[in-house]
Amino acid sequence: MHNARREPPVAKEEVMASRSFLVGLAVGLVLMVTAPMALAAPDVTDSSIFTEPDFGAFTGVKTVEVYADSNPTDPFPGDGKFTYVYTVMNDSTSLLPIIGMQVQIVPGCEPATIGYFAATGVDPDPPGGAVAGAEVEWNFTITSIAPGASSSKLYLTSACGPSLVPDLIYSVDSEGSFFANGLTLGPAVLPMESPGEPIPCTIGFWKNRFDGKQGTTQWFPDGDLTAVLNSATALCSPPFTSSADLLTNLQSKGSRSILIRAKQQLAAFCLNLAAGDLFPSNMKCKLFEGNFIVNNACGQNVTVGNAITQILSDIQSGQAELQHDAHDCADDVNNGITVIESAP
Repeated sequence: MHNARREPPVAKEEVMASRSFLVGLAVGLVLMVTAPMALAAPDVTDSSIFTEPDFGAFTGVKTVEVYADSNPTDPFPGDGKFTYVYTVMNDSTSLLPIIGMQVQIVPGCEPATIGYFAATGVDPDPPGGAVAGAEVEWNFTITSIAPGASSSKLYLTSACGPSLVPDLIYSVDSEGSFFANGLTLGPAVLPMESPGEPIPCTIGFWKNRFDGKQGTTQWFPDGDLTAVLNSATALCSPPFTSSADLLTNLQSKGSRSILIRAKQQLAAFCLNLAAGDLFPSNMKCKLFEGNFIVNNACGQNVTVGNAITQILSDIQSGQAELQHDAHDCADDVNNGITVIESAP
């Protein structure tokens, strides 16, 4: 393998552009669609120009395509990994061929597989890519990427999601080595451990369970229901001052102020969280702070933990408008509206 020299500076303009791109990328990944797409439709695509900065020895375009495992056109479906596909095009005006590309790997995001799709351009040296220190490297010393030519589609797969990482494209001639440093999308976002499947219950279910209604008593039998109640009270105190206070608010009915209605929804919300904490393998009435809300009255792309924090603050604000917001947010969560296991 070629021991390429990595130059640290990256142009200020590229860093600023990278920050803007990451904002769009974060939104794009949250809104990934899983409808059938053509093969040329990855979840994220980014292209940028690179130039050897000292002598202009080569210039070109690097492109990266990122496929989530949920994408039906992922080249490696069902492996549970992100697929990153890179292409390096050497401009026809370049003075030198390109003989290598490196992509830096974040610790913990080491690739599961590295390779290339043959005959899609200039193929790299055997074995077609490997780990070199903290980078993945593809070498083209046998057949270089001549001016006007493009590499084959180079790929790696990783459990980590995409973010911007340093990359390096390089060449060499009789006078020395030439390098172009930059940034590209690579595996850098460590996968989050799933907090657990959200199966929240409504205020109606919880009221019936505490009333011992038929069809509900198989859930949280013996002392389990009392344990959930005590845990929920501890979790949401204030505003609840005791287990009896939480139950009183849960069972309220008739014409009530928005504060009392908000506290009723909060009571069910807290019971769902407590049930998830105490009985995470249960198949009913469980919620976890790490669960993710895509879009409901709580907001867009927030965690359940963020939501409960805001609800508690709004209820105690003394402002009817905020208490109304707390009611609507808790109501949506208790009904499972766009609440999913974890961030996409």
